[in-house]
Order: sequence, then structure tokens, then C-alpha cells
Amino acid sequence: MFFSAVFGIVSAMVGAGFASGREIMQFFSRYGPVSWGLVLLAAVITGWLMRCLMENSAGVGEMFPANPVGSMGRGILLLLYTAAGGAMTAAAGELSALTVPLVHARALGSLLTLCAGVFLSMRSLRALGSIGKLLIPLMLSAFFFCSRIPAEDASLTVSHGFPIGAAVVRLIGYCGLNVMLSAEVIREAGEKTDNHPRLILIACCFIGVMLCVGNGAMLPHAKELESAALPMVMLLRAYGKPGFYLSAVVLYLAVFSTLIAILRAMRRLIPKRVQSPGLLAGLLCGASSLLGFETIVNAAYAVLGWLGILLILGKKFFERGTKYHPASSIGRTPNKEDGNTR
Repeated sequence: MFFSAVFGIVSAMVGAGFASGREIMQFFSRYGPVSWGLVLLAAVITGWLMRCLMENSAGVGEMFPANPVGSMGRGILLLLYTAAGGAMTAAAGELSALTVPLVHARALGSLLTLCAGVFLSMRSLRALGSIGKLLIPLMLSAFFFCSRIPAEDASLTVSHGFPIGAAVVRLIGYCGLNVMLSAEVIREAGEKTDNHPRLILIACCFIGVMLCVGNGAMLPHAKELESAALPMVMLLRAYGKPGFYLSAVVLYLAVFSTLIAILRAMRRLIPKRVQSPGLLAGLLCGASSLLGFETIVNAAYAVLGWLGILLILGKKFFERGTKYHPASSIGRTPNKEDGNTR
């Protein structure tokens, strides 16, 4: 079960974190040689944020007190999940349009992916871990093949000269977003094992290795891929149809696994009086997907990531001044069955 938890965490992060290659381009490769230091920093920040979440086993629905301030926090968190879930749904639709020869392939792909995501979000963490065991080797293979493609012009690898401070600020937002999208999965994984430091270390090592391989593949092509919506697809097309379908499978599994993690969290944030929280979560993600994948990534990811970090730190600060009580809304360990039924 330990490695199912590890694979579940990693697979929950890769869809929003670096599946398409565009996220690696935006937050790492565009900064040239400095990107290697940013990769290391990303692994450290991700581990620290995961530790903050695991210190208390309460799920995302119990992170804030039952008062107007807490309600505002839950509303912001639900907005974050809705935007990210819309990005994953839109990406699934785009992949369907690229690979399935049907007139309405984009709409059908988005709808079927949402339905499957809602269903699997009600299953145990082992189901998400199983997807991760297939996804991680495929993604590493895809990045490896990308790294074998020579750059069109070696001079294009030169750093753009962006301020390092701005790069770090954007990176912190990037890490905050990835951790918050996986918050419910991280909480569940923490419940499955008593060795939290080992779980965090191994998960962050996986993430760090994948970021290193991805950055190594994208960095030589930084200039030519700067405005590409799907850099991985553009690189793998050099291998013809096999490369194209490999990239399509990797991307789809990545966005699907992250969508499952997002829907798991949204179901816990939606008030219990709602009869079908999974259906409502799916409808919210579907509506958000109409904005388009690239629009959400460019306009919302870093901002929403910083909001997520502020929510984590705000919860931590509140807990320091609040004594634990079994009946309180903070520090309450949720019923494990509730995580599988809500």
C-alpha cells in the first residue's frame, strides 16, 4: 500500500505540474541554466508543503473553521479546484479531438473523461496509484525520447535573462498549486502510512527526477517551444505516428489522474446537504473547461497556487492558537469511509 500511496501522490500532481511540457517551459526551461536550480528548489518546496498538510490529517473540507472567514477560505479553494479541473477537462477534450476522427470528438472526450473521473473519484486511493504505475514509466520514456531530438539551433538555448526573483515567486506558486490540487490524495496517503518523512522523500524524489528529465528534454528547445501549447507533442512528432500516440497516451493519463484527485477534493468541499456532490463537482469542472486549457494555465495557475499556499499557512497559523478538541471542525480526523463515499 505504501507505494500505491506514493504513485497516487505523484500521478495526482503530474497533470497540472508537467504533463504537456508547457508547464516545464513556463516555470523552468525558459530561465535557461538557472532552471536546474529551480528544479531542486521545486522538489524542496513541494516536500515542505506536503509535510504541512500531513501534520494534520483533516481533509480539505475540514481545513478551516465553521465561520465566515472559514467559508471564504473554502470558497477560494473550491475556485482553485474548479479552474484546475476545467483545465484538465479541456486538455482531455483537445487530446480527443487530435486522436479520434469524429466531428464532436472534443465534446465527447471531455464528457466521457468527466464521467469516468467522477466515478473513480469515489473509489479507493489504490485505483489512482494503479494509474500512476503505468503513467510514470510512460512519461519518463516520452521525455527521454524528446531529449534525443537535436535542437534546430544551439544558440536558442541561451537564457532569456528573466529576473531570478520573479522566477522564484512564480515557482512557489507553481508548487503551491500542485500540492493543493493533490491535497486530498496527500491526506489519504498520510493516513495509509505512519512513516510520513519516508513517504514525502520518495514522492519528492520521483517528482524531482521527472522534472529533471523533462527540463533536460525541453531546455535545448526553449526558444522554439516558448509559445507551443503542447511542447511534448511537438517534439515527439519527429518520431511519426508512434511518437504522436505515445504523447497522446501520456498526456491523457496525466490529466485524467489529476482530474480524479481534483474531484476527490471538490466532493469534500461541497456542503453535505448537496445530494450529489460528485455530479456538482463534475458540472463545475465542465463549465470551467469552456475557458480552454491554455487560458487557464497562463492566467490562473500561478495566482491560484499562491492562494493555495496562503490557505495552507493560514490554517497552520490558526491551529497554533487553537487547542485541539475532538468536536472541533479543525483537527478533526474524518471518517475514512467518508472519503470513499463522498
